[in-house]
Amino acid sequence: MHQRADSDLSNITSDSEPEDVSTQISPHECQALKLINQGSTAEVFEGLYDGKDVAIKRITGVGFAKDRQSRREYAKKKAFMREVTILQQVHHKNLVCMFGVTSSPLQIVMELCRGGSCFDLIHVDGTFELSWHQAIKIAFDIGNAMCVLHGADPQIIHRDLKSQNILLVEKVAHRGDVPWAKVADFGLARFIAKGRKSQKYTMDVGTFHWMAPEVFIEDGVYDEKVDVYSFGMILYELICSHIPFEELEPHDVAEASAQSKRPSLDLMPDTCPEKLRMLMTTCWKQEPTRRPSFTNAVKWLCMVANELGFDPDEPGRIAQL
Repeated sequence: MHQRADSDLSNITSDSEPEDVSTQISPHECQALKLINQGSTAEVFEGLYDGKDVAIKRITGVGFAKDRQSRREYAKKKAFMREVTILQQVHHKNLVCMFGVTSSPLQIVMELCRGGSCFDLIHVDGTFELSWHQAIKIAFDIGNAMCVLHGADPQIIHRDLKSQNILLVEKVAHRGDVPWAKVADFGLARFIAKGRKSQKYTMDVGTFHWMAPEVFIEDGVYDEKVDVYSFGMILYELICSHIPFEELEPHDVAEASAQSKRPSLDLMPDTCPEKLRMLMTTCWKQEPTRRPSFTNAVKWLCMVANELGFDPDEPGRIAQL
């Protein structure tokens, strides 16, 4: 299975810069102090800007130089521009906030989420099991952020929604801590113009274990419901404390999901609220039209929370249930 390039890749010029100059800051105004994460396209540092602690996402191996760039360099710059554009346009307490960008080196300066990722909380830290109140609060935060993205004009599809891209404002170390989650990393996001229900997009975007089956189809057509499917996989992690399809190699996940196979429900705890289980399995339905909108998913989460006796909008100190 081969990944094809986006059709409009050639439209990115070598000297493009973010259009909103109000976001431009001098690289001398921010200071990268400590490397906290490293991927194939970027490094993330803890640093300082304007007297406050920040995260600095530095795109590696590309800048706004006017010389000829490789296809990979174009793709990395395009992802940078896309992320900057989205962070300029949408703002919400459950979306990571951007303070500015630098052009040389290519960096995004954004708020520092000290709690790490939801993936690390569930699968790496392993010091305790989340309470149902905590799990629902994290899901509620993600749902609210996605309502903003899907409700934007033009609509924004994240396309890489996974627990690694859900950041926690502060460390969650005990069952009484109140999580505050934020959706991050918009390098693979796409816009859908108002009135367009679906569109042909690049196949094999995102991370296979969280990807909807329709994304794997060559020249396939899909819409915002791919994010709802991914949300179902995150719910699985929050409920079962396991990575979806963790027993499969990435490309085997594509075949499994295409055949309507889903992560094992044998790992679900008996104490899981029934409505939460129903929401998860509805979000990962094979037919995109049978998946709920995020607006309805948030309403469903509120019903689950109400049955457990708390308000995810004003959780206070979360009960250790």
